[in-house]
This record gives sequence, C-alpha cells and structure tokens, in this order.
Amino acid sequence: MCDVTGSPKEPSCFKDPSRLGELKSIVTHPYLQLYPEFSPLNTDYQVWTDYSNTVVNIRVFPEHCQTRARLAEVDDGNRSSSGNLSLGLGENTVHIKVENTRESRPVTIATYRISIYRRSRDALMERSRDVDLMHRNQMRVCALKQDCALRYLPEEPCGLIPWTKLAKEERGYRSIVTWDQFLASQANIVVLWSVAGALFKLWQLRVLYLEGCRLAPGIVSGSKAFPGPTPAMLQRKAVRLFLHRKRIQKLKSDVSVLFIGDSTNRGILNYITKRLNGSLLQWDKTHTMRVYSALNHGRTVFGFAYYPQFWLDSRSKPSIDVAFAKLRKRAQAVSKQSETVLVVGGVHWLTSRHVQALQARLDREGLKNVTVVVKGLGAGFHQPVTGVYQLSLADQRKMYSSNKELLSYSRSQGLHTVDTFSMTMARFRDFGQGKCACHFHRVSADRPSVLEKLSLRTSSAHVPSAHAQYSVHGEINAAYSEMVINRICLGHDQ
Repeated sequence: MCDVTGSPKEPSCFKDPSRLGELKSIVTHPYLQLYPEFSPLNTDYQVWTDYSNTVVNIRVFPEHCQTRARLAEVDDGNRSSSGNLSLGLGENTVHIKVENTRESRPVTIATYRISIYRRSRDALMERSRDVDLMHRNQMRVCALKQDCALRYLPEEPCGLIPWTKLAKEERGYRSIVTWDQFLASQANIVVLWSVAGALFKLWQLRVLYLEGCRLAPGIVSGSKAFPGPTPAMLQRKAVRLFLHRKRIQKLKSDVSVLFIGDSTNRGILNYITKRLNGSLLQWDKTHTMRVYSALNHGRTVFGFAYYPQFWLDSRSKPSIDVAFAKLRKRAQAVSKQSETVLVVGGVHWLTSRHVQALQARLDREGLKNVTVVVKGLGAGFHQPVTGVYQLSLADQRKMYSSNKELLSYSRSQGLHTVDTFSMTMARFRDFGQGKCACHFHRVSADRPSVLEKLSLRTSSAHVPSAHAQYSVHGEINAAYSEMVINRICLGHDQ
C-alpha cells in the first residue's frame, strides 16, 4: 500500500487469464500500512491508523485488462475505483470488488477486504497516566466549547479554555479551580443533567496547568502545533452521578417511550434499553418501525420509527405526525401503557415545524399529557466523503442557528429539551463508522463468559441466538442519552 502525493498514471494491465480476478495495487493517501504486505493472492488485510486520521483516499487497480476494480463503499453511481472514505473510531471495513467487464453486465469474480482500525482517544490516554499521578495537585479545570478545526462560533474562543473564564455566570462554580474541587462540587448534585445539563455544552477537561491551560511547553490550545484536544485531556463528568438503574425502572413502569428520528435517536434507544434492562438482547439498524415490549420485566414498551425516510419521493413520505400516530397504534397493540413519552430528534433535519405538527396531532387526539423530549441537532456531514454531501463551515454555522431556534421554540411550549449540538461539534472527530460522520455510538456483540460458553455447548442448536447480548459504546452518546433519561424521568415524576 503506497502513499500518493501526486496523480499517478494507471498501471499497465495483463491479458493472462490466470490473473482475471486479481488486484494489481491499492493506493492510499495518507499512507496506510497493510498487514500482511499486499499481494494479489491475498484478499484480507488489516490496518491500524491514528485517531487524527478521519478520512482516507483509496485507489484500486486490477491486474487484467478486461476487469475493473471498484470500492463497494463508494456510492456515487459510477462504480468508482477511487474515492474518499470516512474513518470512524474502531473498525471500518472496505470491500474492493473485482468485476469481469467482458459480460454484458459486470460480474464480481473476487472481493478484497480491508479492516481499518482507527484508534480512539483512550489509546493516547494511557501515555499520560504517569504524568497525571505525578502532577495531580497541578491539575486545573479547563473546558472545550469548540475545536479550532471546526470553528462554528467565530466570535467565541476555540480549543482549551480555563474553566473559570466560562463558568463565571454559573452559581457555585466561580471558586472552582482544581480538578479535585470540580469533582467535589459535583458530589452535591443528585440529578446531574437536570441541574447542570446546560453546562454539558462544554466538555470538562483536566489538564496539566502550565501558564493558563497550557498543555506542554510550546503547545498551546488553538495553535497550529495543537489544533484540538487530545484524548489525554478529556474526562467526562462523574459517571457515578448517573441515575441508578432501579430508580429508572421504577419511574418507567407502565410507560410507552416512543422514539421518532434517524439513527442518532436509535443509538439513544439502544443505550437506554441497556440501562433499563441491564442487557441489550435485540439490535438492528432498522429503517422502518419496531416495537420492543420485553423491557423492564414487561412493564415498559419502547417503540422506534425511522424518520424521515430520505429515500422516498416527496409524495410518498409520511408526515412526522402520521409516523407518530402509526407508531403509537402499533405500541398500543402490543401492550396498553397508561402513559406515553415521545422522544424526537435527528442530525440536521428537525425544525420547529416538525414539533408544531406533533403538537397539533397530540391536541387533536386529546394527548396533552404526553411527555415530549426534543433532542437537538448534532455534528455531521463535515467531511469530504465521496458520494456524500458535505456541509461548508457557513452551513454548519446555519445549523447552529437552526438548533437554537428549534430548542428555543420547544422550551417556549413547555417541552423538555436536550441540546446535543455543541457537545458533538466540540468533539466532531469522535464519530463512529458511517458515511455521515454523525454517529456517536457503536453496538457490538458481547463475548460470552467461560460459563456461558459451556452452557451454550450443552444447549440445543437454536438456543445460542437467545443468549446473544450487545453493548453500546460511545461516551458522547452515553452523555446525551443520560440527559434524555433524566428528561423522561422528570416528566414522569410530574
């Protein structure tokens, strides 16, 4: 795998029939080292790349003159042999199809696979542990409001900012300087997100305090040498302050929680299911409608409707209030719950008009006691990925204004809100796999324990699928999912 800095000519091809299904070369920019080393006879490769590498350009060339190679993940309608691909945290899979062009319709005769593993912030965090322990008394609290590489608030500072400068208006925070003081102050907050949810627009960080939030000699926030925060500086606020699962179970008994939105809302549903149930037994990337009834010992029903269905033409797309009515009807057919909670949210499409349509439907059907939680907009579509529309910086700034208008209207109507825009934009590089760079969660199958493996071996062939469990990864998704949990529980209390 070689690095390309210019525009190389396509290599010559062969007419030897024995090379019909082979690749001649794979070219990347920036340079990625294949393991094992590239050979036309080997079709499976692995690559490890740094956290900072979020996009890779790949070009592929076939050996035989009557074949062509294309990137299956590039969806530009041209069956392209080159393109920019988004690299989410963790594993990213690239499939290269070698097709026979001698037929009237191309036929795939070989498939190469590259598994690209992008390291997380945690990989760098290991290097700083000794420094943290040695200089704990020098740790000061800093915050990250926006990354200097995606400065959507031109009048606001970017990079790491001393927390005292940003928290002067917040009662009780003015005297907090050290990281230990900050954590101690959080111990007095029973429900973190409902009391200080707004503060999560800023990510609290602990850093080695050298000359006003300086990270190391010669590396200052916002400089070219340091374009953004590194994993070593990031520490999410006090997971121990999340609501206990037993309290969540109590508050969510006899409730239908209906989620309407795109895959970001589905990530919240998966996370809350895991928190509520203690396990996630069902998982799929549904783009239709699902109802999950076996939750909280059968006392809670979750429903999900994917919205909007972008692939449908305008005449076939249902309105959001119709989608809600269909989902509620399906949930009621499974189990009649006494209360309903509606969680609506998306990356960029949600506006106050959608909220107004839902309110009108609730009024018409006499459902004025439904608790409505509006999740704000989020980071996404900021990368130059082939076949995917990229928002300009000006567009991102418009999204910020749209998010403010959406949440302001929702609050004026007495609805619960969760602002996810700033917290995702500040850490826009922490997205997971996907072309949009907008997913901040990843679901993976849990590895069974030794005892579970022994149990499965003695069970029938159909039992293992019933034992499958999944985990939801992603600390940003976890943070705003906990905020949603608190909004739901607060509404239920009222």
